[in-house]
Amino acid sequence: MRILLITQEPPFTPDEVATGNQIRSLQIKSALEQAGHATHQAWLGNEKDAAAGSFSNLDSLKSLVLRQAPEVILVSYWELLSLLPYGLQQPTVLDFVAPRPLEELFEQPQKLAASLQRLRVNLAKADLLLVGNAEQEKLLLLWLLEAGFDLRESSPVRVVPLAAEALDPPRSDPEKDGWTLVGGGVNWPWRDAEEYLRAIRAFEKQHAGRFRLVLFGGHYRHHQGAEPLDEPGTWDLAAYGDYSAFLSSGAHIGLELSNDNVERRFSQSFR
Repeated sequence: MRILLITQEPPFTPDEVATGNQIRSLQIKSALEQAGHATHQAWLGNEKDAAAGSFSNLDSLKSLVLRQAPEVILVSYWELLSLLPYGLQQPTVLDFVAPRPLEELFEQPQKLAASLQRLRVNLAKADLLLVGNAEQEKLLLLWLLEAGFDLRESSPVRVVPLAAEALDPPRSDPEKDGWTLVGGGVNWPWRDAEEYLRAIRAFEKQHAGRFRLVLFGGHYRHHQGAEPLDEPGTWDLAAYGDYSAFLSSGAHIGLELSNDNVERRFSQSFR
């Protein structure tokens, strides 16, 4: 089967800093190709990268769909559905792995009503939806009803969890070399790690030589609402290959730090 995968960002490359959406798209594309499907990825970009596979507006995406003639269209972010024309012959699958309206509830609540209206209109263009966990499927049900889906007989939602590759044990002994904890990212309006980091730093000082916390941070390149971690000694965000090598060589515990809230309960963390 020929599948067109439409994403916000260019394809993943291990020598650059990767986003969670790139990892998710890579996993879906790899799984489809391993199952024997021919998958072509196109991403939102500018005209100069059109030859490589990008599109910049509704017209350029429509032309790309006509050239590729896919049997199925898979869209990685719901707002990209607005660039798809109505009346497509191909079935359209939407990957709804991040509950963006819940993020907007914390970030820009005054814009939430308009965003939900766009979501209802865009969902009507989808035939099947993918989510990362069962809680996200529950979250979508009322929106699907509002978008015109009849849920009495079956649900158009399928749970496709994030995958992970098994690694060998770390090449260091925490009992002998000390424990290395790894965290980082950025501070979002719905995810503030500062309170936890202060407690961990205090614990680190009390157990010098037996315990260390390594944070990776910096500016998130695709969103203006994120603030870099205000922590001394934070390492710059690393290319995915370098970050993976660091984790496999000597990291022992990964941390996701945030107070409990409605966005975190329905989120799909990539850490």
